[in-house]
Amino acid sequence: MALAHLLLNNRYELEKPLGQGGMARVYLARDRFLGRRVAVKILHPSLSGDERFLSRFRREAEAAAALNHPHIVSVHDVGNDGDIHYIIMEYVEGLDLKELLLRSGPLPPRRAADVGSQVATALQYAHEHGLVHRDIKPHNIMVSPSGLVKVADFGIAKVLSEVSHTEDGNTLGTVQYIAPEQAQNGPVTARTDVYSLGVVLYEAVTGFLPFPGENAVAIALAHIQQEPIAPSVLHTDVPPEFDRIVLRAMAKSPRDRFSSAEEMGRALQEFERQAYLTGTATDDETAPPAERQPVPVVVRRPERRPMGCATRLVGLLTLAAILGSVPLTLWLLSQTGRAPGVQPSPTPAPIVVPATPAPKKGGIVPRATVVPAAGRHAAGP
Repeated sequence: MALAHLLLNNRYELEKPLGQGGMARVYLARDRFLGRRVAVKILHPSLSGDERFLSRFRREAEAAAALNHPHIVSVHDVGNDGDIHYIIMEYVEGLDLKELLLRSGPLPPRRAADVGSQVATALQYAHEHGLVHRDIKPHNIMVSPSGLVKVADFGIAKVLSEVSHTEDGNTLGTVQYIAPEQAQNGPVTARTDVYSLGVVLYEAVTGFLPFPGENAVAIALAHIQQEPIAPSVLHTDVPPEFDRIVLRAMAKSPRDRFSSAEEMGRALQEFERQAYLTGTATDDETAPPAERQPVPVVVRRPERRPMGCATRLVGLLTLAAILGSVPLTLWLLSQTGRAPGVQPSPTPAPIVVPATPAPKKGGIVPRATVVPAAGRHAAGP
């Protein structure tokens, strides 16, 4: 059924589709009563007859509607028009973080820390109200032209006091960003969201996922078994302090991560402050992506220590003894023109591995110039 320009309950006039996912489609709409633009999430028709999905859909609306925070997308209404079940949400101008990364490339670490600290603030508020998001990913992080960040789609959040495991053994979340305990259908806590935020920040500053994998099973196993490469190895602009924040958030064991989203947010804010004071932020935040030059990652082989004169001479004499020819040693010495060990062996040339494009060093620009202005829906489908 075509839903363009459909009027829901004689109030919400759909204007155009904004996106879709496995559970719902999102449309831009106009609220005729209040005269404002809103985002409408509509359950797929194929699921409208499934009471289990309808229950999950209603739970999403109820959980999200109870959250009132400047960094969380607001839910205005929930209802149905016949077989069409919908949620009315705040419409956010801007891009989701995934689109922003695709358009502009990796974020400077200080900018990524700013985004991460705002997300952490939203998560802390939700956790204090007994809700875990369970699906933190760039697609669910909206960034406005002014730099304001809002977390969307608490569609699979659960009340911590009621349930601590996934329903029916099904893992909920997006496999590229799920914590090890999610991949193993284990208990999900506030620290599960901390892990996913760590993965998001990893991707934000490098342009790569820590565990790409060939399929969902391989990716899930990597989250459980493998240690991620430090972001600074993939992108030389990432300082060690940022490495430490991301890798701590992505610790395999929840007890080794930040104790809360609030603690992680404080660490990100401190990183921002230190980057500002020391002037380590990039000077190229104002430059468009095309002007950013790739910076190679230089990997050096271990340097050889030059052998001393005595060591080299012993080696030559030993070789001569084995061959039974002392004159051979004299011949070798005559070819070098000097005593062994005087001329050190040259250091091997470094291997240069191309890395992702990185900004140059320098100043900072207001957030509004970093984020391209474009209308986007408030929540991921």
